[in-house]
Amino acid sequence: MNDEQLAIWALTRIKGLGPSGIRKLIEKYGNAVSVFESAAGEGYRKSKVSQNILGQLKSGFDSDEMKSDMLDTIVEGSEVVVFTEEEYPAKLKTIFDPPPVLYSKGSLDCLDGPTVAIVGSRKPSDYGRRMARKLAEELASAGVTIISGLAFGIDGCA
Repeated sequence: MNDEQLAIWALTRIKGLGPSGIRKLIEKYGNAVSVFESAAGEGYRKSKVSQNILGQLKSGFDSDEMKSDMLDTIVEGSEVVVFTEEEYPAKLKTIFDPPPVLYSKGSLDCLDGPTVAIVGSRKPSDYGRRMARKLAEELASAGVTIISGLAFGIDGCA
């Protein structure tokens, strides 16, 4: 993990700062590390950033702490790709408010073909779990990529 990935990860942890706000700050200051460096200096003097967010930015980020936090959060064997990297899927960049950080297992090239997200209850019935798995298996066998936010329940089953 490089400093830019860790700084973007840190930005996702700031309360009140969503994906579009993160993108705007990075566009304005050049990269995520500079977003934090500018907050520590005078870079936000005429900015429209709320005092709450500015206070969180001024506290900076600890690379070791963010790396530990990121490693505790991601599933073992997963890769982390941030939206400023070339590997970030082009199709995903075209949606409204794409996520700043992606976790993936395997190649992201599979997103160039047909994709589907299977979502549902976080507390599914046994029947719901079986059907989510069966649907995901059949779609995957047909060459469709299953996308999941890895939430509990149906998402996880898929």
